[in-house]
Amino acid sequence: MALNNSQYDEIFRSYDAKQLKAQHQLEERTKAAYERSPELKALDASIAEISVASARRLLDGDSSALTELKAELKNLRTRKKALMKELSLPENYFEPVYECPDCKDTGYIDGKPCHCFKQQAIDLIYTQSNIKDILARENFSTLSLDYYSDSNINPATGLTSLATAKAAVARCHEFVDQFDTTFANLYFFGDTGIGKTFLSNCIAKELLDLMGGKQNVKGVTHCATRLRFNLKDDSVVDEAKVKKVKGVMGVSNKGGQFQVIIGQDVARAHRE
Repeated sequence: MALNNSQYDEIFRSYDAKQLKAQHQLEERTKAAYERSPELKALDASIAEISVASARRLLDGDSSALTELKAELKNLRTRKKALMKELSLPENYFEPVYECPDCKDTGYIDGKPCHCFKQQAIDLIYTQSNIKDILARENFSTLSLDYYSDSNINPATGLTSLATAKAAVARCHEFVDQFDTTFANLYFFGDTGIGKTFLSNCIAKELLDLMGGKQNVKGVTHCATRLRFNLKDDSVVDEAKVKKVKGVMGVSNKGGQFQVIIGQDVARAHRE
């Protein structure tokens, strides 16, 4: 997805904050451990001193320094490990705890965006969008058929504008109600201003409500056939109702995502 410079800056500022938080927490944990055990502090100090001293000897051409260093460090680290066990401290106690251990809160792995970066981008764009306001205005409860003529007949279908609109609304309700039982897509076509986008938003509102409401959705992406919802709490999803929505061909809850299989019209559903 395309991000502008300010959005990139906002995301990277959040990563900077996460790294500072992880470092601060590590310093606090270290301070607490040293207060509990001065010996632990002394061991760490010895490990640092020996490492620096050995590095100097290596730079001075003392080839035996590395062998001696390994032996001394092994003894010190063995004692430190035993002491930490006595203190009931986990082996990774002196390592930073990152929100994303995969990229260590940098946002990138091997020069490519981490999955957490992609999710942050989704969350940011979703937050900055006006979808909440749109769906509050455009949904089945605010839909009105008063705009459609009951006398203007389409010669191709023999239906009035009102009858056509009612049929479209009924089809959208079926799409929502039978989301997982029928392999079908919706294709909206017609002139500008006749309600295509409004009906798409109606469907989006219903599906979001079935996912536990807009407040439960952290982000939505899609692949070729599926809407992929990142939810705060997937336990509130009414899978049975989602499966009944017309046009939904299936659901899947795995990998931290609730996936709704829609078919080839998924891109339009995602945009709306």
